[in-house]
Amino acid sequence: MNYKYWFASVVELSGAKKCEIINSGYSPEEIYHMNEKELLMFCSFFEIEMDVFTNARTKEAYLYDDMELKNKNISFVTIRDAGYPEKLKRIQNPPYALFYKGKLPKNQVMAAIVGARKCSEYGRITAEKIGRALAENQVPVLSGLALGIDSAGHWGALKGGGKTFAVLGCGPDVCYPKSAGNLYQNILASDGGMISEYLPGMHPLPAFFPARNRIISGLADIVIVVEARKRSGSLITADFALEQGKEIFAVPGRCCDPESEGTNRLIYQGAGILYDLDLFLEDCNLKLEKSMNIQKHPQLGLEKEEQLLYSCLDLEPKFLDIIIEETGLSMVQVLNLLYRLQKKGLVRECYKNYFSRRSY
Repeated sequence: MNYKYWFASVVELSGAKKCEIINSGYSPEEIYHMNEKELLMFCSFFEIEMDVFTNARTKEAYLYDDMELKNKNISFVTIRDAGYPEKLKRIQNPPYALFYKGKLPKNQVMAAIVGARKCSEYGRITAEKIGRALAENQVPVLSGLALGIDSAGHWGALKGGGKTFAVLGCGPDVCYPKSAGNLYQNILASDGGMISEYLPGMHPLPAFFPARNRIISGLADIVIVVEARKRSGSLITADFALEQGKEIFAVPGRCCDPESEGTNRLIYQGAGILYDLDLFLEDCNLKLEKSMNIQKHPQLGLEKEEQLLYSCLDLEPKFLDIIIEETGLSMVQVLNLLYRLQKKGLVRECYKNYFSRRSY
């Protein structure tokens, strides 16, 4: 029996409650074997949660054998595992577990493209162009596999030869909408992934979609809204992005056009205006530098610690926490060294807390 899978499968307990229990320091196996008194003491269960938990333990153990997941090419990772995305750990209500087909995104700069399902041709073409431009500059694209803007953003990334990831409001093995089957398969075939906090086989419910939006914005560094009505679900993603401190951009639409009322309002409220792709990429430091011929360990007369930090960087942007972990230096030391290397013109901050070497 896989106890981590069992704990993730107790759907009646929220992700927040599961994280709270796990943060108490006990493993899923230890929690499974606790008696009622221990559960009340260590896990702070309410009576209704105790009933749910007790019922979950009475199910046959074979239901929690992860062999079925492997047979379906589904993987899962919990918030205590090394492969869990670092960015999600920092949001207010992180999912306890992620189930996925294909790959999980790396800790790198990513952009989400969201918007109306019933979009105009202008919106569809624009979303596809944005997705393609991001992919051509090695920025993975996140979205939700929905019709309209979501699908256009995914297709744009694929046409640009890049990676794209879909965060689903159903199990990772459930293609919703069914009409997205071709896109679903193409994403998986292009080193992307289908990601969900919901168990394999779970079909979509209306409440699942607003909840999954926090994961889209949580994984992204930039959220781009392309066409949204006044009460569009993509505005929920923008709200989550605002709470999480992410950059928000909106594509402007015609005045008084109901399809763009939501995006125009975002701009009015202070979102960045995405009206020129090259300018957007430059402003966000996303434009791929043309020259790729750089020495791995150049002799630049650097001090020992400067060389240590410089040697762990490459042209691909790297997150600050990863740099600290790889160098073994403190945050203060790393920030000081990064500042010195930037002053010497050797390192650049590609985006907030992401750093790379400058190419020659």
